[in-house]
Amino acid sequence: MSISKQLMAILAIAILGIGAVFIISIQKMEQVYEKTNTCNVNSLPSVLLMGNMLQDFSTMRVTMWEHLATDDRNEQKKT
Repeated sequence: MSISKQLMAILAIAILGIGAVFIISIQKMEQVYEKTNTCNVNSLPSVLLMGNMLQDFSTMRVTMWEHLATDDRNEQKKT
């Protein structure tokens, strides 16, 4: 085999290798996207709901503290 044929063979193998790496990376990125999307769809709404529950609980706690801290009965009836 001549040098030019050997260089062409090496170049062809390198191009095939780059193509294989490209295809594998695209497949792996799709897998990561699917898993991330599943996490966002299934878990994130629960986290947001827990945040809302915490906010509501904090509001209720402050309202109860205001009610208990008030000496006036008329003012207690408002809260």
